[in-house]
Amino acid sequence: PMHIFLCNLCINGICGATGFYPKFLIDLLADFHTVSYTACLTQILVIYLYVLFELTNLTVMAYDRYVAICRPLEYHSIMTPQKICKLLLIIWLFPFCEASIGLILTARLPLCGTSIDKLYCTNWEVVRLSCIDTTLNNLYGYIITCFHTAQTLVIVISYIYIIQTCARSLEEQSKFMETCLPHLITLINFILSLKSAGMENSSDEIIFVLSGLNDTMTNKDIFFVFTLLTYLFTLVANLTLILSILLEEVLHAPMYIFLCNLCVNGICGATGFYPKFLIDLLSDSQTVTYRACITQMFVVYIYTFLELTNLTVMAYDRYVAICRPLEYHSIMTSQKICKLLLIIWLFPFCEASIGLILTARLPLCGTSIDKLYCTNWEVVRLSCIDTTLNNLYGYIITCFHTAQTLVIVISYIYIIQTCARSLEEQSKFMETCLPHLITLINFILSV
Repeated sequence: PMHIFLCNLCINGICGATGFYPKFLIDLLADFHTVSYTACLTQILVIYLYVLFELTNLTVMAYDRYVAICRPLEYHSIMTPQKICKLLLIIWLFPFCEASIGLILTARLPLCGTSIDKLYCTNWEVVRLSCIDTTLNNLYGYIITCFHTAQTLVIVISYIYIIQTCARSLEEQSKFMETCLPHLITLINFILSLKSAGMENSSDEIIFVLSGLNDTMTNKDIFFVFTLLTYLFTLVANLTLILSILLEEVLHAPMYIFLCNLCVNGICGATGFYPKFLIDLLSDSQTVTYRACITQMFVVYIYTFLELTNLTVMAYDRYVAICRPLEYHSIMTSQKICKLLLIIWLFPFCEASIGLILTARLPLCGTSIDKLYCTNWEVVRLSCIDTTLNNLYGYIITCFHTAQTLVIVISYIYIIQTCARSLEEQSKFMETCLPHLITLINFILSV
């Protein structure tokens, strides 16, 4: 079945490439780059079919790998020829229906313009040329986005179960590498192609002006020295902690593994901010390209989300260690730690990715960012269109991380209650919780 679905992907790849490259090659040789309305709608249908089909096929492949790895004895009874035929029908039918409905909604619109600021026709570029209200098109777009976000979650959850199963033995890990590698390679290739397509527009030529340094330009040499020292200290301190934890077997405990994880994240976060800031301090003009801005946003937000998620997991670890000491080693097993590390990296990555996609779709009507670095809100507020979806997603993320903060607070309430019983417990609290508290306070101050 896996190779049948892979063959299906190859057919879709040929269709998608044929929908884009022939017209693009003609445009490269022509003096004028035009396309008829019918040809434009046809290209939209083919390209959107390719994208929607690709994600649906990858979801089915993830399900197939889940059954193969997690339920091997039932695999042949579940993945029967009839089941495979049904899945292939779903893979082709659902994307076709989705793309067709979207195309019908677009084709009904009267247009008040003819300029498409893209290398190829996209649904959104045609819709924004409409003379009438496009609420129905926007609503349908949100529904499709939600549906395929759910598909992405199915892929993620499938791999959580697969990794959990494979962590049990070397034989399972070998099986994972043999059977899941084609799917993972295809998935990564699809994500990279989507990223390239999403970034390819006039936004590549947008140069943002960072005006947050205006008040410090007279003392920029002093700021440069202190900033460089701070960056170097951050790198050296984090690398020292990582090496100490890796080299000392005594420190191979869950708390120090999570602390090591924080150090890795700290290096990534610092590298996402300081190098660009140092260049700006030496430059006469503080500018950043659209792609560099989006990349910086992605790195900084992953750093923030991962830091808080890691601190929440550390609070849980300390709660179990202090409040349920006899159960600690049976709860915090190697498999459990691997799962928690996977969650710590996966959730922030998904959160930041969705936010980035929602921001990248926005046409912008300005280039001035009143900050030292790029933030999601500063880019969103430059949008020419309604940003309700971005705002709603921002509220959801805020609520989620507020809940994480509450988990940390509640954990420490229970820990303090337990430690208040005796001097021995208080001493244990100081020994085991101090690294987490120092990290937590440092994070709060930096935010």
